Parts: sequence; C-alpha cells; structure tokens
Amino acid sequence: MLTQKQLGFRRSDASPPNITLYSSTSRDWEKIRYDLLALLPSQSTLERLGEANSCWWLVRAQCFKDYEKSLLSSSRVALSDFHPAMTAKALLWVAICLQQLPRGFDVDSLELGCSPNGLIAKCINIVAMSISSDETLIMNIDGLECLVLQGIFYNNDGKLRSAWLSYRRALNVAQIIGLHRLAPEAAQDSESTSRARHIWNHIIYADRYLSLMLGMYHGITDVALDSQCGLSEKPNTSMDLLCCIAGSIIERNQRLTQVTPAMVRITQTIDSELLSIDTPPLAGDSTISTSGKSVERAQSYNELMTQLWHYQLLAWLHLPLLLESGAQRRYDYSRQSCLEASRHMITCYISIRQLTADSFCCKSLDFQAFTAAVTLMINLLGPKGRPRSSSDDWLAVEGVMAILEKLAEGQPPDKVATRGLVVLQTLKDVARGNKPTQIGAPEGLSTDDKEPGRIKIDIPYFGTISLVCGMRSDPSEQQEPDNVPPHPLLFDTGIAVNTAPSSQMGIIPELSTTQVQFTDIVHWPETRLEIGPNDIWTFGTGLAASPPFLPDFGDDWDLGF
Repeated sequence: MLTQKQLGFRRSDASPPNITLYSSTSRDWEKIRYDLLALLPSQSTLERLGEANSCWWLVRAQCFKDYEKSLLSSSRVALSDFHPAMTAKALLWVAICLQQLPRGFDVDSLELGCSPNGLIAKCINIVAMSISSDETLIMNIDGLECLVLQGIFYNNDGKLRSAWLSYRRALNVAQIIGLHRLAPEAAQDSESTSRARHIWNHIIYADRYLSLMLGMYHGITDVALDSQCGLSEKPNTSMDLLCCIAGSIIERNQRLTQVTPAMVRITQTIDSELLSIDTPPLAGDSTISTSGKSVERAQSYNELMTQLWHYQLLAWLHLPLLLESGAQRRYDYSRQSCLEASRHMITCYISIRQLTADSFCCKSLDFQAFTAAVTLMINLLGPKGRPRSSSDDWLAVEGVMAILEKLAEGQPPDKVATRGLVVLQTLKDVARGNKPTQIGAPEGLSTDDKEPGRIKIDIPYFGTISLVCGMRSDPSEQQEPDNVPPHPLLFDTGIAVNTAPSSQMGIIPELSTTQVQFTDIVHWPETRLEIGPNDIWTFGTGLAASPPFLPDFGDDWDLGF
C-alpha cells in the first residue's frame, strides 16, 4: 500500500482525502474475479491476439506512455490473485484489441468460443456492472484506468456520449483520490507518480476533446494544468496549450449562439493564441514502418494526432464565421483559415491511416476527417463571387471518400463511414451536375415525395443542408458531359445553412446517424444550395434548442453521440 508521500501528492490546508492504491472493501472479491476470469481467453489466445495487430499498442503508448509490448503485463494465472480492477483492466484491453483486429483476420484461429463482437459486448458489460459502478473498486489507479479504457473503447466505437460519461466519471474519481494535487513534475518522480500523472493529463485532454465534440462544458478549469507546472510557470507542452485553447473555444460557444462582434473579437484572440503554437511539418516520415511496436512509430502516431487536434481546433474555431460568410468578404480571413485547417486535417488523417496500415478502428477520427471534407465541399459549392479552392481540394475529398468506402465495405459495415460516404458522394454528384446516387441506401435514408427537387442532409456541426434543384431555361447553359472534371464554377450555386456553433447543438446523435433524404429528380442542370428562407449562410436560432438530429429512427439504431 502506497502512501501520499510515495505517490508524490501535495497536501492542502483542507483535510486530505484517503489516497491509497487500493481501498478496503467488504465485497466478495473472489466471486468478482471468478466472473471476470471466466471471460478471459487462454494464454495462447492472448498472445496471438496481441500479435494480430499493433494499433491497440499505439493507443496504449499515446494515452498511458506505456510501451509494454505484451497485451497483458501479467499472466492469466497471476491475475487470479490480483485486485478485481486489474482483472477488469485486462478484459478491457482484450476488448480494445478485438476492436482493432484487421479486416480479413482469421478469427477462428483465436478459438474464442464466440464471435469477437459477442466477447467484446460481454467484456464491456461485466466490467460496467461489476467494477465501474462500484465506487469501492474504482477508487484506485487501476480502477481509474478501467474508466479510461471504457472511454477509449467507446470513443473508437463512435459512442461519444458514453465515452464522455466514462471520462467525466474518471475525472471525478481522480479528484477524489487526489490526482489533482500531484506535485509539479520532477526528475525523481517514482513510477507510480509518473503513472498517475499521465493518467490525469490524459483524462483532462479527453474531457476537453469530447466536450467540444458534443457541445458540453468541460469538466475542470485550466488551473488543473497550471498546477502541474508550478506556480510561476505556464503549461509548456503542445497538448497542454491546445487543451487550454479547446477550453476557450468551448466557453465561446457556450456564451454566444450567433455571430456577433463579441464573437468575432473572441475568435480573433483565440486564433492569435492558437497560431503562436509551433506545429511540426505535416510531411510524414516514410522510413517508419507501418507495422510493429517501435517507439518511433508510437511517437509519429502521437505527433500526427496532436497535429490533427491542432488543426481541428483551428477549423472549428472559424467554422461559425465561415458558415456566416456567404459571398461576403467580411469574414474572409476566417473562411480561409477554416479551409486551410480542414486541408491539413485531411492530410493528417490520411497519414494516420497510412501509419496504421488502414486497420485502425476509430470512428471519431473518421468523423473528424468527414467534417473537414464537408467543409471543403461546402466551399466548392459556395455562392458566386467567392474565391474558389484549387483542384487539390477535390483530391483531398476523394482521398477521404476512398478511405470511408473501404471502411464501409468491411464486415460488419461501418455505419459512420457508410453515412459519411453517402453525404460526400451526394455533394460530389451535385457539384458535377448529376443526379445523386444512393449508395446502398442505409437505414435512415428516406425519400420526400412532397418536395420534388430537394435533397435534405442533416450533418452535425453544420445543420441541415437543402439542395434545391431546378431547370435552366437557356439550352446553352446545360451541363457539361460527365467526362469533364468537376469544377464548381460550372454551376450557379447559392448556399444557406441552418446551423449553430457546435456546442449549441445540444443533444446530437451517434456518429452513425447522419442522414440524407433523397428526392426523385430527373434533371439536375442547375443547382443551388439553400437552408431556410432567410439570408444566405445564416444561423437558425431555433436549431440550438431543437437540433435536427433527433432519435426518431427506432431502437435498432445506435443513437446519440
């Protein structure tokens, strides 16, 4: 049992919490361990599973700074004598590893006794019921890691609300056991202190990330980061600085629901702070292997994830002003900044996919790339009189679509990739002047016979996009042949969007619920995009209170972020 002094905790004038590695309990640990161990695969299966894919190891290295290459640090036999939280943690690593199995992997060789998805569900459920819900079992570092691993699993699976709840509970538990009072980092930190510090920092980062994605308030102030650096220092790591900026964007979005002079001023201030952070070059290192468990690969993965987060913050900082800009030049700086950041996001995304050999399962990552591609498409279909993007934007969008198409073809099909691909293909078809093609018509897509000539697309963070199509009266203005490369200047296009800042979306659904409504349209020679009867690119104030992503598709849908 470790004392506060051994763990490096600082006491305050208030009564200190009871900080121990494990707390005493009257629960029947033997019964809990027995139930958990019953789901753990054999030692030989665990070894094969750990070698089947290394993406789980990249996650471990990024989140915990743990470079242990074995899936489990302890044998199956040894776990029978450990705290139940350690056994639960082992099960969660098994679930994450199964989640990351590459497509086409010979699952039968693992001899699991059930399907991988079946075992994953059992592992997640038993840990949630027997460990995570019992405060006597999670008030320790291993219990805290269980909550974090649950959050990682849910985030990878696209269940951002569940991930947010897991991390928010972890944030509260971490404070109860005193991690918020860790002494500033020192060279003589013990292994236990370093472990606690990494977990604490990761929880704060994840809370900011998920809170921004979901439109929630973040769970702790920047003081939590300042305290790790000493009283006279400022956060000096890129992630600490980005975390503070994410908090500023969240606070701006919570305070302001429309573009106003106050929002513009706050945006300019945050933009200045964000641009002061140096970012490494975007070009990836082609000499790093795309497989295996090397420190160099883990560092490259971490750098790419940090860069992606940097550019996502920049894009989402300026997105409300981009949506407000229309054909006006008033917010042209924000429009250009948002577009450039979106291009960099896609570059990072493709590099991450290459580094992980396209086998990394992370639906929130795919959704980030999807939002960047939608941003570029909206600009390509934008109003006349606005500077256009280069042909590289089409290549970037098609690069995202190629990855999403590969993911959508997997078994089982990826809902996020499938719906994202439908939206991008629809926008691409419209840009070409063609009738949009329904790709597989996944659940949630419907035809509205009452409004012929209109396509309605609901997208988180962008609102409802309606594509209204009509006929040109002048035959000379008919569309070009299909073999002509798409060029947005060929079309008379206007855009309007019912939208609100991301944090004003309120309750928005699972990543998999983006929906497209198709209408039966014969000719598409002229296209204009509009949203609502008001000015082009306006915020729909009612949308903040009544988001267009309501859970009305049935219980079989995986609803809610």
